[in-house]
Amino acid sequence: MHGCYGDERSPVYRLKMKIGRKPSSRRQDEKGRKFDVARLRTVSGGMKGKDTVRDKYAGEVSKRLKEAWCETGTVEEKWEVIKSALCVAATSTLGTSSQKKVDWFEENAGMLMPMLEKRKEAYLKWLDTGNEKEQKKFAELRRKVRRAVRVAKNSWFLRKARG
Repeated sequence: MHGCYGDERSPVYRLKMKIGRKPSSRRQDEKGRKFDVARLRTVSGGMKGKDTVRDKYAGEVSKRLKEAWCETGTVEEKWEVIKSALCVAATSTLGTSSQKKVDWFEENAGMLMPMLEKRKEAYLKWLDTGNEKEQKKFAELRRKVRRAVRVAKNSWFLRKARG
């Protein structure tokens, strides 16, 4: 059976999966906000003038641990006490960081997102039909999106470099 396509051709399946990143629990409170750990290097505005935020945080943690610590209990219960003491002390002493980085994509998302959606639709249509016309349409949209992304990124970096 030379030249015939039978069972040796494997079918192509398209899987739709979302792979999410594991949320980082480091330096975050329960709501996912990051603590302002940069404040650990600063001096607090106390009366002495020499109290560091680090000392204030350490004192707050030890105070909370002394209040809630219980010698009996499971490892999980003890961990919850430690975690709670650390998070509550960090929230009250350090606060949460409010700095948000603005990047090139967020500034140009209004222009780029519709183009990306059109490209995605063309790609899915081409996968469904396998038509050469749809493939060419997808390739053209892909070139346009790449060009627009390159222009947006370069102009953002130039603005950033100039001040």
